[in-house]
Amino acid sequence: MWRQDPQPAQDDITARYDERYLEYETEHHLEYRSIALKSLAEAGLYTDHFPVLSDDSGPAAILEIGCATGALLSVFKDAGWRTKGVEVGASLAAYGRSQFGLDIFEGTMEMADLADASFDIVMALHLIEHLNEPRSFLREAFRVLKPDGDLLLITPNVRSFQAL
Repeated sequence: MWRQDPQPAQDDITARYDERYLEYETEHHLEYRSIALKSLAEAGLYTDHFPVLSDDSGPAAILEIGCATGALLSVFKDAGWRTKGVEVGASLAAYGRSQFGLDIFEGTMEMADLADASFDIVMALHLIEHLNEPRSFLREAFRVLKPDGDLLLITPNVRSFQAL
């Protein structure tokens, strides 16, 4: 794992997610991501990554940390899941609330005051590599997961073929 030294302050990190990031997110990713993810969900292709989708207990509760505009989270909401997002970017969180009707907390996971064992899935895609305290994040993620819950982390591999 690589780390930046000195580590940026939380205010500096939050400032990076301003209106320009929202513009980039909506202009380049939102439409494609929404269409692609809804198609995958309808085709049942999420089952391999989200085992809860395949059981008969009904919709699960999912928490996405670093949810940006909430495009992915909206797929689960539309499928009847109980959804919650956490996003440090004020404009991104506001967009997800207004465009998708999502429950998105503006701030960090630690600030969100989430209940113990309240989510079937905690998801953080391309997030952990941006955190100053990844161990603290992992402790918090496991605290809010139900005992049989799943933690889904996706992070870039700087030595992968895609990174070339």
